[in-house]
Amino acid sequence: MSTSELVTLQHLNRKAIIYIRQSTPHQLISNQESLRLQYALRQRAIELGWSDNNIEVIDSDLGITAASAEQRPGFKELLAQVTLGLVALVSS
Repeated sequence: MSTSELVTLQHLNRKAIIYIRQSTPHQLISNQESLRLQYALRQRAIELGWSDNNIEVIDSDLGITAASAEQRPGFKELLAQVTLGLVALVSS
């Protein structure tokens, strides 16, 4: 396990959330490399010391514009977990 000296046990005891999104259905098709790199952030969290069961990937907002948070259930879920202090790392 390779950890950063900035990541402490206190961080590792909370969640790492990977928030995956592309703004439009067209981006989902044309930006496959970006999507692959976003999903690969899960592995980076593991390399930093998070256990697999303490990493959550939120990808329910794929293809949904960021014009309004009301239409983005994944973002609302992310915001709620951060507000409750359950999250130590957010990556997107």
